[in-house]
Parts: sequence; C-alpha cells; structure tokens
Amino acid sequence: MREHVGVVPEATGLYARLTAWENIRYHSRLSGVDDEMAWTRTERFAKLLNFDQDLHRSTRGFSRGMRQKTALLRALSHGPKILLLDEPTGGLDVTSARMVRKLVRKLGDEGGTVIYSTHNLAEAQQVCDRIIIIHNGTIRAQGTPNALLEETQTTDLEEAYVALTDDDSRVETAEEEGKLARAWRRMLTRGGA
Repeated sequence: MREHVGVVPEATGLYARLTAWENIRYHSRLSGVDDEMAWTRTERFAKLLNFDQDLHRSTRGFSRGMRQKTALLRALSHGPKILLLDEPTGGLDVTSARMVRKLVRKLGDEGGTVIYSTHNLAEAQQVCDRIIIIHNGTIRAQGTPNALLEETQTTDLEEAYVALTDDDSRVETAEEEGKLARAWRRMLTRGGA
C-alpha cells in the first residue's frame, strides 16, 4: 500500500545531514523506485515549485518553507496514486504557497487523488473539489464548496464552518491517537507499530 500513497506530514521528518535530493532519493528507494525515475519526477515538480536550484543543498539550514517543499517533492517522487497533504502550505511565503496550490490543482486536474487537510478554509475553497467538515471528531457536512455555501447560506467556507459547528471545540486532557491517524499509521508502516 505504501507505494500507492505519498504523504506530506506537518512535521517533515527530513534528515538534516542529507541534501534535499538525498532525502528524496532515500524515500524513493524505500518505495522501490530507481534513482533515474525518481530524479525525473523530482526535477519536474521542483521546477514547478522554483526549487530545482536547491535540490543539492543540505537541508540543515533550510527554512520551514524549504523543508515543506522538500517533503512535498519526496511524497511525489515515487508517482503515488494518492497524495495525503497535512497543512501543505504551512510555513510557506505567499508566492510559494500559491505555487503549491497550483501544483495541487494540476495533480487533481490530471486525475490524481489529493487528500488535503487544512485549517485554512479559504485555501481549501480554492483547491478542493469536495470538502468534508470535521468538528469534535464527527463529520458535520460534506460536498462541493458551492453546495456547502448554499446549504449554510454563507459566502465563504469559514462562515459555513461556523454555521455548521455552533458547539465549542472539545478540550482533551491527554492526546490520543485518533482512528484516522491510527489507520494511516498502520497502512504506511510495517506492522503498524
């Protein structure tokens, strides 16, 4: 299953002693992709992100945005059928965030499946074809952005979210792994430990 999914977690998990390309190549090899294929894919997407000149730099001094771009390239390098992005524009400057959103739209338009997890509802409205609003661990609504706006008689997704979630967010005393996180961990790691 791991070869079919590319994941960009909020914490990038890069090895600081490696260059961006070495980090990407390492994970591509774990997915059984040869270096030439991984390089071709990486270079294509790096150019779209204006990052191709930084691929051979050590990630030790990278800004959060540069680490985020490296993680995105790492997730794309093995040609996954499904891309799971958790706050993919976190830490990016405005220009880079726009590049990422444009790339995500391009992947979706080319038939790829992108699961885009974000608290930035204006961004979700720009990028996503379908939205699922989750509050306090339950699905409150789902549909196209326009359908959700019509349902709530609002003009933006933030207002729609507020209309659909009039109760307070729950406060958790101990952070437990949720069902979705547990399922992803089991699917993407050997043995699910």
